[in-house]
Amino acid sequence: MKKFFALIGMQLRDKVDLSWTHSAKEIIKKIVFSVVRFTLVFAFVYALLYVGKQFSVFFYSESLRVSILIITIMFFLSLISCTVGITQSLYFNQDNKVLVTLPMSGIALFLSKLIIFYIEELKKAMLFTIPIILACFIFCNDYISIATYFWMIIPILIYIALPVLLGSLLSIVGMFIKRLFDRLPIIQGIIIVGVVVGFVFVVVKLINLIPENINLLEQWGQMRAAIRDFLLNTENKMVVFSQFVYSLTGELTASGTYRIMICKANEKYGVPTVKIVSTDEIRIKRCYGCGAILQ
Repeated sequence: MKKFFALIGMQLRDKVDLSWTHSAKEIIKKIVFSVVRFTLVFAFVYALLYVGKQFSVFFYSESLRVSILIITIMFFLSLISCTVGITQSLYFNQDNKVLVTLPMSGIALFLSKLIIFYIEELKKAMLFTIPIILACFIFCNDYISIATYFWMIIPILIYIALPVLLGSLLSIVGMFIKRLFDRLPIIQGIIIVGVVVGFVFVVVKLINLIPENINLLEQWGQMRAAIRDFLLNTENKMVVFSQFVYSLTGELTASGTYRIMICKANEKYGVPTVKIVSTDEIRIKRCYGCGAILQ
């Protein structure tokens, strides 16, 4: 086990630049820059949601569905990024030639690579994924308990891990595709041309669907209905991401899944409590300034 952690530490030193930790000035600059970037991403996403609600692009009651759409899009973008990155890291990275000479099994090398990649994803998530999730969460909740933020750590860590795990499986396919492209570049060229032609074709089709005389005021009812149906279909079909959002917010569905329950402050100790209960047995109420789900 010590060798395994030493292997992780060796790779981590190559991947993560920690030179800034040697200077107090650089540490302060790094913290301030990270906080500012976190705040800007959070504010930008929250502002988009707020403007969308104010202009009736969606109603406040549909904000959860909008959050599901955003988190679904983020997941698939992360999955693509992880698949490409893991494929390169596992099979085509130059340091693999050195690592395979170490007295470690292939499984240990594979797991160490995944752990390093997961740590890198956590680092990226702190600057993008987490502020976006927080913006969606706070926008969907009028009342928030401090205990909720501690609960959110668990589903967020799982959410970040899923693209890495799925990407490690898809990387096997990615390896064969990359090797095929390296041997037969003409196939790569044909696929690229096909993707570009297909993209242009779809764009032209979409442009042709736009009517010549657009009257947003007259057609807004139809557009609003289309947006509502799209959000509803996203919620119904993307079940995993729907459950993820609901696990963060404590909202109910008819599926009878388990949610987090943030109760009012304990009468005796004055401490917020967290309890997992079945949605078949609970109802929503508000208490003492926090969104609570009470029996």
